[in-house]
Amino acid sequence: MQFEPWDDGTRKQMLIKMRRIRRALGERAVNLTDRMFLEAWLTSFCTRADVFNKWRCAPILLWKFAESRKLADLCEPEKIEPRSTSKKIPSNRKVRKQLDLDGFKAIHAQAPDWLRLAMEQSLVTLQARQEICNLRHTDYRDGYLFVIRDEP
Repeated sequence: MQFEPWDDGTRKQMLIKMRRIRRALGERAVNLTDRMFLEAWLTSFCTRADVFNKWRCAPILLWKFAESRKLADLCEPEKIEPRSTSKKIPSNRKVRKQLDLDGFKAIHAQAPDWLRLAMEQSLVTLQARQEICNLRHTDYRDGYLFVIRDEP
């Protein structure tokens, strides 16, 4: 892993994954660990396909290293089929829960001033987060706010 051309953040995330693999697999021999076990292990904590596919690459790197050291005959994780990330599959859709007024007030009470202002503007104008972030002082003219909604 030290020879991979990764940024510091990517390297840090991969080390976290490797530590979790070490905790989960322990002293289990690489050549005795099959793809069925690995897929069941990944499925146990990866609820969405994109997370599953990102996690799948960590065991692949580990097994490729084991192959290079002749500790494994083939790369078992590579044989695990990547999951489809289609949004047509219900488990791949983001589940959002609408924030009620009490929750809004609780967050608003704890928020810094700049966030309070953004929350209030969002509530009054019904603009999305990105539009609120893009607001400028020049959008206020003669006491009115002029906003053109961004196209999705």
